[in-house]
Amino acid sequence: MVKWTLEDNGFREMYNERTEPSLVWTCGSANSSTYTVLGRFQKINHFPNSFEMTRKDSLYRNILRMQKTYGIKQYNFIPYS
Repeated sequence: MVKWTLEDNGFREMYNERTEPSLVWTCGSANSSTYTVLGRFQKINHFPNSFEMTRKDSLYRNILRMQKTYGIKQYNFIPYS
């Protein structure tokens, strides 16, 4: 579905290493050097360390840390787990 949507909007798969891609699609997190060489017009489908939000255990641990730092009143939007 994603591939069809991109193709319908003018994107195409590239195999030529000499051409700069406008979108980099990875199945997992990219290494840090990938982010440092991206140009202004280039996009990637993952943020560095996004697993901290997408894994429930990491997200909960980070929210608990924020509650301790800034108070539960500021971070009361998560149910008790």
